[in-house]
Amino acid sequence: MPLHIKADRDSVAKMVVASENLETVKQLSELIHGKLVNDNRGFFLYTGSYKGVPVSAIYHGIGGPSESIVFEELAQLGVKRVIALENAILSYKKGFDAMISSSASYAEGGTIGEYVSSQKVVLSAVPSFQLLMKLDEAFTRYKIKHIIGPTLTVDSLEYKKPDNFKFICTEMHCAVIYALSQIRGFESACVIIPNAGKTRPKKIIADIENAVSDAIIAD
Repeated sequence: MPLHIKADRDSVAKMVVASENLETVKQLSELIHGKLVNDNRGFFLYTGSYKGVPVSAIYHGIGGPSESIVFEELAQLGVKRVIALENAILSYKKGFDAMISSSASYAEGGTIGEYVSSQKVVLSAVPSFQLLMKLDEAFTRYKIKHIIGPTLTVDSLEYKKPDNFKFICTEMHCAVIYALSQIRGFESACVIIPNAGKTRPKKIIADIENAVSDAIIAD
């Protein structure tokens, strides 16, 4: 059993929606009619079903180190597909209700460096292409105004995005999930809701959560 997620394989679905936002996870738990199966260390994990398919929702905390613990342990529990639903709390391209990260650049070292520096490689932090396409199709179906493009993963709220790079947003999580998914062998994708401080209409948030859930169970 993992050290932090006190759950067994039978109580965690193969498909998981993860978030840094605990309120998002609680809303997802209602969508999937989830049962709480872990609250150890504050990593709230709910398992239920969406359209008849088992799905779990988990809070992974804020920042790469916390996130990496959760995804390592989800991999140990046999999870096969993860979509992260995050917030852009730094700079972002305005005019969209959701952003899908097609790749995530990151500074050398940090959390990812702990995994790859000894191998002397530069890891391409990218999502599962099929999962990215499923998200695009679901967002289009729900008529959610969205954009797909490269993001920049950073560790500090004080980070200033360089002007000469055209990232659609600066965030704190995508590169870590992409790196862990490649190293541990599960599918991943990352969706960002821009401007965490702005209240968006409940329908837009509900549509985003439904679109993400549709994408994660799609064959």
